[in-house]
Amino acid sequence: MSEKKFQLIQHEGCEGSANLRLLDFPTEIPPGEITAPNSILIHELIENYDGPSLILDLNAAGRAIGIEILYPEKDDD
Repeated sequence: MSEKKFQLIQHEGCEGSANLRLLDFPTEIPPGEITAPNSILIHELIENYDGPSLILDLNAAGRAIGIEILYPEKDDD
Protein backbone atom coordinates (compact mmCIF):
# COMPACT_ATOMS: atom_id res chain seq x y z
CA MET A 1 0.00 0.00 0.00
CA SER A 2 1.41 3.41 -0.92
CA GLU A 3 1.68 6.27 1.56
CA LYS A 4 -0.47 9.34 0.90
CA LYS A 5 1.60 12.27 -0.33
CA PHE A 6 -0.96 14.98 0.46
CA GLN A 7 -3.70 15.64 2.98
CA LEU A 8 -6.09 18.55 2.51
CA ILE A 9 -7.51 19.97 5.75
CA GLN A 10 -10.39 22.44 5.71
CA HIS A 11 -11.40 23.57 9.17
CA GLU A 12 -15.07 23.85 10.10
CA GLY A 13 -16.28 27.42 10.20
CA CYS A 14 -13.39 28.63 8.06
CA GLU A 15 -14.73 28.08 4.56
CA GLY A 16 -12.09 30.31 2.99
CA SER A 17 -9.06 28.54 4.39
CA ALA A 18 -7.40 25.19 3.93
CA ASN A 19 -4.06 23.58 4.62
CA LEU A 20 -2.43 21.17 2.21
CA ARG A 21 -0.16 18.98 4.29
CA LEU A 22 2.76 17.46 2.44
CA LEU A 23 4.46 14.13 3.08
CA ASP A 24 6.90 15.56 5.67
CA PHE A 25 4.23 17.28 7.78
CA PRO A 26 4.75 16.03 11.36
CA THR A 27 2.28 13.38 12.47
CA GLU A 28 2.79 14.29 16.13
CA ILE A 29 3.51 17.75 17.45
CA PRO A 30 4.99 17.98 20.95
CA PRO A 31 3.30 20.51 23.27
CA GLY A 32 4.69 24.00 22.80
CA GLU A 33 6.45 23.17 19.53
CA ILE A 34 5.75 25.28 16.46
CA THR A 35 4.73 23.14 13.49
CA ALA A 36 6.09 25.49 10.81
CA PRO A 37 8.72 27.83 12.26
CA ASN A 38 9.37 29.31 8.81
CA SER A 39 6.91 30.49 6.18
CA ILE A 40 7.17 32.08 2.75
CA LEU A 41 4.36 34.34 1.57
CA ILE A 42 3.93 33.73 -2.15
CA HIS A 43 2.46 37.19 -2.82
CA GLU A 44 5.74 38.70 -1.63
CA LEU A 45 7.68 36.71 -4.25
CA ILE A 46 5.46 37.24 -7.29
CA GLU A 47 4.90 40.77 -8.48
CA ASN A 48 1.25 41.56 -9.26
CA TYR A 49 0.07 38.24 -7.78
CA ASP A 50 -3.71 38.18 -7.75
CA GLY A 51 -5.32 35.31 -5.92
CA PRO A 52 -5.80 33.76 -2.51
CA SER A 53 -3.02 34.10 0.04
CA LEU A 54 -0.66 31.17 -0.40
CA ILE A 55 1.81 30.47 2.37
CA LEU A 56 4.51 27.84 1.99
CA ASP A 57 5.25 26.34 5.41
CA LEU A 58 8.75 25.03 6.14
CA ASN A 59 10.08 22.98 9.03
CA ALA A 60 13.17 23.98 11.01
CA ALA A 61 15.40 22.24 8.44
CA GLY A 62 13.90 24.32 5.60
CA ARG A 63 11.90 21.48 4.07
CA ALA A 64 8.40 22.23 2.72
CA ILE A 65 5.76 20.60 4.92
CA GLY A 66 2.57 22.37 3.88
CA ILE A 67 0.78 25.06 1.93
CA GLU A 68 -1.83 27.29 3.54
CA ILE A 69 -4.56 28.66 1.26
CA LEU A 70 -6.51 31.65 2.55
CA TYR A 71 -9.35 33.43 0.76
CA PRO A 72 -10.50 36.75 2.21
CA GLU A 73 -13.81 36.58 4.03
CA LYS A 74 -16.65 38.19 2.15
CA ASP A 75 -18.79 40.82 3.79
CA ASP A 76 -22.51 40.13 3.53
CA ASP A 77 -23.36 43.84 3.86
